Amino acid sequence: MKMFKYIIGSGAFMLLASIIGTACTDGNDWDVDSAHDRLFSVTASKISISAQPTSAEISWGTVPDAEYYVIEYSTDSLYDEIEIGGTQHSVVLGEDKSIVETPYVITGLQGETKYFLRMKSMSSVKADSKWTYLEKYSFKTSAEQILNEVASITGESAVLSWTEGAEVTSLKLAEAKDDVEEVDTTYIELDAAAVAASSYTLTGLTPKTKYSVSIYNGDVKRGTRTFTTTESYPAGYDIVNVSDADMLNDIFTNPANYIQDNGGNVVLVFANGSTTDYMGESMELTIPADFKSVIFWGESGDTKPVFMPKGLSMAGSHDLIRFYNLDLQNTSSANDYIVNFNVEGTVGEILIDNCNISKTRGVVRVQSDGAKGSIGSINIDNCVLTDIGSYGVLQTKVSGFTLNSVSLSNSTVNTLSAGGVLVTQQDNVHISIDACTFYNCVATGKSFIDINKMSNVTVDVKNTIIGQLYSYTAESTIKATSVKGIATTTNLFTTTDCPYNSGYEWGEILSVSSTELFVNPAEGDFHIQSASQSSVAGAGDPRWNE
Repeated sequence: MKMFKYIIGSGAFMLLASIIGTACTDGNDWDVDSAHDRLFSVTASKISISAQPTSAEISWGTVPDAEYYVIEYSTDSLYDEIEIGGTQHSVVLGEDKSIVETPYVITGLQGETKYFLRMKSMSSVKADSKWTYLEKYSFKTSAEQILNEVASITGESAVLSWTEGAEVTSLKLAEAKDDVEEVDTTYIELDAAAVAASSYTLTGLTPKTKYSVSIYNGDVKRGTRTFTTTESYPAGYDIVNVSDADMLNDIFTNPANYIQDNGGNVVLVFANGSTTDYMGESMELTIPADFKSVIFWGESGDTKPVFMPKGLSMAGSHDLIRFYNLDLQNTSSANDYIVNFNVEGTVGEILIDNCNISKTRGVVRVQSDGAKGSIGSINIDNCVLTDIGSYGVLQTKVSGFTLNSVSLSNSTVNTLSAGGVLVTQQDNVHISIDACTFYNCVATGKSFIDINKMSNVTVDVKNTIIGQLYSYTAESTIKATSVKGIATTTNLFTTTDCPYNSGYEWGEILSVSSTELFVNPAEGDFHIQSASQSSVAGAGDPRWNE
């Protein structure tokens, strides 16, 4: 019996030793084919990509024992059955053992392009890992922008420029319309000269039209810009580019040097981004009689060109004096004017359109003893006027001077300290206000329109909103017009913080104040709050209805 137990015990011991020996070999020491001693793969969930237009930063969790990493990307799909570098557009990085740490930046990519990517860990003593793919298999670069802002925009042309040395082949030009993807698309192949200059001039454009232009390298889009052409330069005018105040002074001092073949009609072009400051000059500018018509033209761009005229006057006879697309300003609301008619002359029309006007004592003044003659019409359209002083938008208080009509339309007047927005001392004047917004205008006790008891003056106001009067207090009041019964109104609204003297009201008085009607009037935002939109439908400067 003892012998039997001993035999059993010995056998069990040998079996146990065999099992233990086998288990000890199972960890890392059994004999295997070294080709199967493989590195762990990169964990897909730990791969992240930050894509830019032409580059992408890839980060990952490092792998133990990996000496370097290989990354492959392609615009073609990648999967295990494809050998490394096996697609038509494959790019393999790191085979030179250069990628040894995370992150790594891939460069030379194309904008707005979808790329597939995979990577593996590598070692000189172990087999490389299996491929790891992005969890979503691909990433997309963001849109590239090598086009600069479009410059020198006119009614029929515009100048494009782009990053110097960039590889480009063509342009695509189309009208930019929200509801239509492409309208009248034009494809332009760039020649060697344009590529070398990194610039191209678009011609044959349509005035006052919004365009979208894209630049390509082959099929790859490298940038897009939108721009709007200006009103076209009028036919029959000489075009003169104004460089600074000294040149402008020379133009008016020596007009014969600038008059060419158009009988004294001239467009004076102020470059986008420029400031022409006449404030330091000892004399005010006076347009000489040699010029029949003068247009002060601001070139289109990011901001309107600044023109500080100090107080422009005009001598002799002129058909048209026009300011277009300019930032007209002086130094403060206590000084100077935009137009200060102080000599003898006649002007068919003074037109200010698509301008910003600010920091000036008055916009149009005819009051000096030397002011004699006539102005047919004064028209201000599509303008924003801010911080206007004691002479308001118009002051023509001089006897023996003729003015036929005044029109203010599609404009905003924000902060005007004068005794009236429009003040005249001429008989037989027609005054029109249409589609305008006013805020913080007219000193208490004064009149919105003051005609100084002149005869045969008519006033027509429609589609207009009048907000708070200037420096409003609970006791403040103004008159709509200085003389009762001269105004015809349609769709005219006034807020509660612009109360009128009894008997001098006009239009409809709203039940809300300016702060309740406008979104943020103190900061110049005159969009209508949603609760009041139906109450003033169709009224006010159209820019606040957009």
